[in-house]
Amino acid sequence: MKILFLCTGNAARSQIAEAVARAEALPGIEVCSAGTHPAHAVHDTARAVLEEAGLWEDRQHPKGLSDLPHTEWDFVIAVCAYADQTCPTLPGEHQRLRWPFDDPSAIPDEGQRLAAFRQLRDTLRARIRDLFATLPLTPSSD
Repeated sequence: MKILFLCTGNAARSQIAEAVARAEALPGIEVCSAGTHPAHAVHDTARAVLEEAGLWEDRQHPKGLSDLPHTEWDFVIAVCAYADQTCPTLPGEHQRLRWPFDDPSAIPDEGQRLAAFRQLRDTLRARIRDLFATLPLTPSSD
């Protein structure tokens, strides 16, 4: 089973979703993230909240759709409204989910921004756990 988290820059929301989903995934579930317009680096605060939860992996970096190992997905989850609206049509049959979150990196106050990133991480963890609870215990290998 392949799950793609999609955002605009792949620098914050989708990076957090990918890291949380990797940690929560059952065997046989592959998780990736990408941006419709990838940034140059993962947002520092996104990295910080992933590190404090033990979820940061040095291999994480912003990617575009053409950088991904697959072109077909079982789930495509848009974590920002803009990416959902501008995402090109992806090949294959997949379930498209819309989980639009405000961009926490747009918050100017550093303390409020950090709190918003932490809340995003924790909210994504709960949603991802709910999603995984609905999947078959043994994902198909189709």
